[in-house]
Amino acid sequence: MFPGAMTVPVGTTLTFTMSRFTFAAHTATTGPGDPENEPSSFLGQLSRSIRETPPFDEAGVYPSDPRGDPAFLTPSSHGNGFWSSGFMDRSDATPQPKTSQVKIVAPGTYTFYCLLHPFMKTVVTAG
Repeated sequence: MFPGAMTVPVGTTLTFTMSRFTFAAHTATTGPGDPENEPSSFLGQLSRSIRETPPFDEAGVYPSDPRGDPAFLTPSSHGNGFWSSGFMDRSDATPQPKTSQVKIVAPGTYTFYCLLHPFMKTVVTAG
């Protein structure tokens, strides 16, 4: 994800957009844990269910909030600070969107990962 880190004011709407150079599906997902280094964490389990262990956990595949207006993100969203774009891609042959938005409405540090490729991440500090 680019940039790898940023600082934004509270109230900022983040837009995650698929690069025109990628043809793979991706997610933008935040919540407890590091899916790459903490496999038993909440995000680690979601990521593993998508990449390795069928059946997949739908919370990692589908958006955490209805499409349309940006969801509001706080450290307690969905009870644990979870938000996910669900799968996104650039293909016109799939129903997945090319973009997804979330509005950060509380100060904090939010690390967004791609659950399919957990080495891809960006850290957003809102203050």
